[in-house]
Amino acid sequence: MAFREVSMFEVREVLRLWIGGEGFRSIDRLTRVDRKTARRYVEAAVAVGVTRDGGQGQLSDEMLGAVIVAARPVRPDGDGEGWAALAERSWPMRSHTARSTRPRMPVAWSG
Repeated sequence: MAFREVSMFEVREVLRLWIGGEGFRSIDRLTRVDRKTARRYVEAAVAVGVTRDGGQGQLSDEMLGAVIVAARPVRPDGDGEGWAALAERSWPMRSHTARSTRPRMPVAWSG
């Protein structure tokens, strides 16, 4: 599955279903949020102080903000390690293609 940013609405829905007694596979099926991602958000919610028997009243915007900050990876510049490694390698390619000034001739097919 490709990387996809999970919205605040989806985090609220994951936590609402978890508080309602659903398991992670059911949450995956119902919300299309991967079960491992759902588990990460639930673990962050528990660390913030959410309990399964506390009811949906504990799902305030402030609490959801704290859960999202705790669960999402830290990216000071907005990109992850993979993007930084790619950016390091793209500079030599850009400089190489900039030096190549010879025009490419179309290939004529005979036959």
